[in-house]
Amino acid sequence: MLSKITAIIMTIISIISGYGAQLTSGSEVLYDVEYGKYTRQVADVVFPGEYEPEQGVILFIHGGGWISGSKSGFTSKAISMSKKFNCITASMNYRYASEKVDCEHILDDIDKTLAKIKDLAQARGIKTDKVMLVGYSAGAHLALLYSYSRKNTAPIEPAAVVSYSGPADLTSTDFIKNNALSGEDFMLELMSKLTGETITKSNFNKKKSALLKISPISYVSSSCVPTLIVQGSKDRIVFPADTREFAEKLEQKGVTYRYFELKNSGHQLKDDPDDFSESNRVLAAYVKKYIK
Repeated sequence: MLSKITAIIMTIISIISGYGAQLTSGSEVLYDVEYGKYTRQVADVVFPGEYEPEQGVILFIHGGGWISGSKSGFTSKAISMSKKFNCITASMNYRYASEKVDCEHILDDIDKTLAKIKDLAQARGIKTDKVMLVGYSAGAHLALLYSYSRKNTAPIEPAAVVSYSGPADLTSTDFIKNNALSGEDFMLELMSKLTGETITKSNFNKKKSALLKISPISYVSSSCVPTLIVQGSKDRIVFPADTREFAEKLEQKGVTYRYFELKNSGHQLKDDPDDFSESNRVLAAYVKKYIK
């Protein structure tokens, strides 16, 4: 199972990391910055060559089904985007979901990462008050959930969020029962880890409230940050019908958003290069408008 997840992650990385990674002469890259006491509580943080008194932040959150994956696949993208937009960027690891680590613990890891970035920036005389979270698959779920549910308490306030192949409703029948990545039993075990509650086929309906508590769609309101969504029409891990419902709810609540559905692509988003390039242009526009 982990090998299948890893293969998907590596393909996503190769497609999404579309910016060439080259350092400017003055760029500063800090690898494996510790933000907590656990092994996986580390991040790679990039400062641009020329500091400005106020800098926005872009934080990348890796995928891997909440139980695998690494920041390392997105460090090169963080470096290149720091150069491109002259802002602070970072790629973080987080604790994997387990019997001792649920979704709230992982959101706490994002809190701690942002607090560490803020401290590092202040030590360099930089004020940081805006962040755009960019996530992929499980990382996109975390980026959305954090940006919507912890906007008012975050060490650096989310100003925009980008979701690539991210699940927004963890109660979806397709996501739980028809997921191409794994069987229903595996998904229920995974959801049990994320919620901290035992979820089975027999008690699933009773436990939906626990899943809704960690589903981004539950937090959609008119105060949600601008959101960019990229979804594959042929995705059978995160189903397009679920993501369309999420986008429709954003529309109903008047949230600023853009939705790209790539008609030939699955979860890896690799078969619609023109549409994907257009979504990258919107991402660049989001950076310039919301965090610069």
